[in-house]
Amino acid sequence: MFFLKLLLNRSHFYSIVISICLLCGIFLFFIKRDLIIFQFNFGVGKTGTSKEISKNLVIRKKIRLYGWKRENIYYESENVIWFTDKAESLKHLVNRWLLFLQEERIIGKKIMAESVALSETGQEAFCSFDQYPFVKDWSIFQKLCFLDCLFKTIFQSDFDVKKMNFFVKDQVLTDDHLDFSVSWPIDGFLPDTFFNH
Repeated sequence: MFFLKLLLNRSHFYSIVISICLLCGIFLFFIKRDLIIFQFNFGVGKTGTSKEISKNLVIRKKIRLYGWKRENIYYESENVIWFTDKAESLKHLVNRWLLFLQEERIIGKKIMAESVALSETGQEAFCSFDQYPFVKDWSIFQKLCFLDCLFKTIFQSDFDVKKMNFFVKDQVLTDDHLDFSVSWPIDGFLPDTFFNH
């Protein structure tokens, strides 16, 4: 009866509707900004173990995304989603870094890491892109900047990865200038003095 009387009073009704819309808007804003993260585990119930459930837990971690422009290395700090599964976290980090390069107009095409796997020791990573990652007319220097910035991003994110291998659609990446049939050291290869700061 109380709610019926409340609804009959128009000023109270409008106040309630506006309050509900405001709360929904704030809630959706927090979800959009990744301040609230939902992880749904459909199909995990009777047969799902706590180990399977905890595998997908996520946290937020502050990282540096490295890029380059005109022989200058720079970075942008950002909060990203971090999974307890290291391979999944590395894939998410690589994809976020690639998106950062697109936003900064360093690369003009959409590239994604389709899959990332780690060796048994976790010190060697295998990254497969959905397409050739470099821009066709890039010089060797620009390709090395691409790799070095990726390595700096991963290295600063406290992964225990020492080497990285690159693939395109699960085939070894081939390039006219660089040899990807071997592993690349994750600690980088271009000295900081190589760039103008």
